[in-house]
Amino acid sequence: MAPGNSVVEHFTKVQNLAQQLKDIGQNIDDVSIMAKILGSLPHKYNAFKTAWDSMDEERQTLDNLMERLIKEESQYSADDDVASALAAITVSKKKRQTNKVARNRRIKLLRVDADTVWLTDSGASCHVTFHREWLSDYRSISGEKVKLGDDAECDVRGIGNVCIKKLVKGTWENATIRNVFFVSNLKKNLLSVGVLTSGGYEVSFKDDRVTLVKDGLVYANGVKQNNDVYRMFFRVSNPHMTPEANISTSLKRWHERLGHVNQRMIRDMVNNGAIDGVKLRDVKDFFCDACQLGKSHKLPFKNTSDRVRYGPGEFIHSDVCGPLPEPSIGGARFFVTFVDEASDYRHVFFLRHKNDVYEKFKEFDRMVENKFGHKLQVLHTDNGREYYNEDMRQYLKSRGICMENSAPYTPEQNGKAERENRTIMESARTMIKQRNLPKALWAEAVNTAVYILNRTTHSKNLKQTPFEIWHGKKPDLSHVRVFGSVAYMHVPQQMRKKLDAKAKRLMLVGYENDSTNYRLFDRDKRSVTISRHVTFHEQTEEESPSSNYSDDGLVRLPKIERAMEETCDEENDPERVDNEQNEFGNSEEEEQATAPRPVEDKRGVLRDRASIKPPKRYEINISEYTPLTFREAVNGSESEQWTRAIREELEAHDQNKTWSVVPADQNKKLLDTKWVFKILKDEHGQVKRFKARLVARKFQQKEGLDYTETFAPKPDGLEVDGDSSAVMCRLNKSLYDIKQAARCWNMKFTNFLRKFDLVPCESEKCIFVGRMENVCVYLALFVDDGLIACESRAVLDSIVDELSKSFEITLGDASTFVGLQIERDRVAKSVRIHQKAYIAQIVERFGMSEANPMCIPADPHATLGPAEENELETPNVPYREAVGSLMFLAVTSRPDIAFAVNMLSRFLNKYNQNHWFAKDIRTRILQAMSRCDARQPVYARERSGDMGITTAKIGNVEYD
Repeated sequence: MAPGNSVVEHFTKVQNLAQQLKDIGQNIDDVSIMAKILGSLPHKYNAFKTAWDSMDEERQTLDNLMERLIKEESQYSADDDVASALAAITVSKKKRQTNKVARNRRIKLLRVDADTVWLTDSGASCHVTFHREWLSDYRSISGEKVKLGDDAECDVRGIGNVCIKKLVKGTWENATIRNVFFVSNLKKNLLSVGVLTSGGYEVSFKDDRVTLVKDGLVYANGVKQNNDVYRMFFRVSNPHMTPEANISTSLKRWHERLGHVNQRMIRDMVNNGAIDGVKLRDVKDFFCDACQLGKSHKLPFKNTSDRVRYGPGEFIHSDVCGPLPEPSIGGARFFVTFVDEASDYRHVFFLRHKNDVYEKFKEFDRMVENKFGHKLQVLHTDNGREYYNEDMRQYLKSRGICMENSAPYTPEQNGKAERENRTIMESARTMIKQRNLPKALWAEAVNTAVYILNRTTHSKNLKQTPFEIWHGKKPDLSHVRVFGSVAYMHVPQQMRKKLDAKAKRLMLVGYENDSTNYRLFDRDKRSVTISRHVTFHEQTEEESPSSNYSDDGLVRLPKIERAMEETCDEENDPERVDNEQNEFGNSEEEEQATAPRPVEDKRGVLRDRASIKPPKRYEINISEYTPLTFREAVNGSESEQWTRAIREELEAHDQNKTWSVVPADQNKKLLDTKWVFKILKDEHGQVKRFKARLVARKFQQKEGLDYTETFAPKPDGLEVDGDSSAVMCRLNKSLYDIKQAARCWNMKFTNFLRKFDLVPCESEKCIFVGRMENVCVYLALFVDDGLIACESRAVLDSIVDELSKSFEITLGDASTFVGLQIERDRVAKSVRIHQKAYIAQIVERFGMSEANPMCIPADPHATLGPAEENELETPNVPYREAVGSLMFLAVTSRPDIAFAVNMLSRFLNKYNQNHWFAKDIRTRILQAMSRCDARQPVYARERSGDMGITTAKIGNVEYD
């Protein structure tokens, strides 16, 4: 580096020399260029060179070296102008000339490709680019032309914004060039000086440099090239790319990102230009242990038959895989694939039952016809009943589709679909194994495998991916990250408070359809969120917090006794230690978990609920999956049932005139709504009804602003004429969950019942009592569920008739109410109230379903006391959950266990293993639960006097 030269001059000089060598056929790689630059730096940069050598190889790029050298130079220089000088040096054939033009040599400055350079143009009437993929907020236009400096005119195809990074004083800063015209045949990116000056920028050209200044601050810089044009120090940040997209990454990392596809295939795709957004370094083959565990297979059959060539969407192979050993998060046990013969493009659908294939195929068939404009010609499957049935045959016949079936017990004849399913499962299994993720995430892994396989080349076509053949454009893989990586999702400002974290740590489990949006798994809520604003921390298997995940946390409930045996060595088990960290240090959860226990205060104070992490092994497997969003409901396997429930809810609101659709007004605050879904069951635990309810997000309401006049956006599922974004809903009546809803409903119903002299009880406002025709009438109300009881059928019918005139009601004999099961014996004129289904649930939950029934719920000889201070090592058991479940039974339908539950509840803060294991009160209570029929209270019509139940044990008052 010559004395007096700036870093930029030296950097440019070395790169120009490298370019000249390339022009004569001597290829110089980036590593050699960086070595030359670093080796020729003065001694004062020795500390910098040491720091650079210790940097991660993935970050050792020319762009980073340039940026860091400029920063380092600014620290040594006393003159900021010299430190930020952007002088350029070129090399001619004759001699070295500083800040002059080498007219006979084409030079690349700062190693930027010509098609990515931004040039200033004083004659251009607007900003122009020929890169459509750079433009965000893009909209097509026609009939417009732009005028260039040589009076040439070009047609404009669209307009949008370009996100860039600009180099200012050694730092790359984010910026946006707005209103950039897309001109495809220009092949230059022009920055209009006229538009800049109209926008308040001062553009100065001095000493072979161009500077943009606004409000006294330097906004951007550029330098004059050898052809007398000025190039800006810009680099484009593609809105579809993550910040790390331009950094070369090792083959091993891309192998993991792409679901462990073949290493040779990745190299071929990059070399053949089949994909964008991938830069490789260290391309040598390596051994992958996860591939060995996940992809071992038998030798393939030879393909000896030739097939007629078909176009995309004409010949489809299909096969069903399953049942999988565990249900997915959504409850699926199977998946079906549809593979295109011409492109190898795959579609996957997840099923709860095999007979769902028929509906999924109809959905796929309609999609293919809408995309290509022609019908599917051939469907090739095995001989399974899910394909070979009357409904499928009739549908294929009506659509003119030919079905090819393989011979029975000959899966080789359906080899393509069988092989694709094997490839998909191998990729999914490998991704799960590498991160040691729960097996319940298999559906997300399969979906990710299909997404990636569609974007990687096939052995029969190494130049085009299935995605390009199917969609007509190259796939961009710059957004792909390793499955199971830690993801930090940005939390919108509307969803957090001032001091809340601005991001939430989740786990990457895939990509949404054909978009670049990410699917993120929330371990605490056991749900999947879709977001675009995500940053990632890709770790190795040893570093990954998710490597400590277990299947038990999601799906299985082990026997309590076995779980307790495992806890004996749990403290010394390194695999159970929560080592979850991020780049900023320990997480908040760790700080809470390690907070010391106060020992001075002897009072029974409950622990901070926020710091309690319930053991995941005791979570109950959910047999019916309830969707969390409108999209999940209408796109899931039970979409027909949920769509019907949504339609019924909207029709009810329409009949009640709950809202009026009015034009949108930007000055009105809108109260967001959401759909809440619930599966209702009968007294036998069978699904009775799918119920959808539209509720308001009441926490957004503010008194004095939207209490008296409330507006909401058009809810999902409501069809309106015209543009849905141009309308909103004005509430005429109260909607579920707004702050006035409960009061409005209570006032309306209470005023109605007062007509019949039914008034609320003083102790329980939801129970109404009165007399009609000298008959005592009782009416219990729980939200919108009611129970009416009286001694006269005529009086009961008259009340029901009046209710029907004012409200839409559903009648039926009382069988369940607020969790109680009601059985009537009309012959004996008695009523039996019990909670048999709930008892069976908690007996199963706490591992007592195989226990022998007991007659009494407590051992009369058992004595229990609080655990001593030195015995307060809380066992990993759901003691509080068990007592809480039993307490609910005691105060509702099982008064016979009240004393025993009361005894156990004394030790909620001072319990140990003695309070949980066999032969204690807890065991006998649960054993007594098995005798459900013998302990159900019966209320008969004929009974002399009142009856009460009491339990006591004076001799056991050893602890008070």
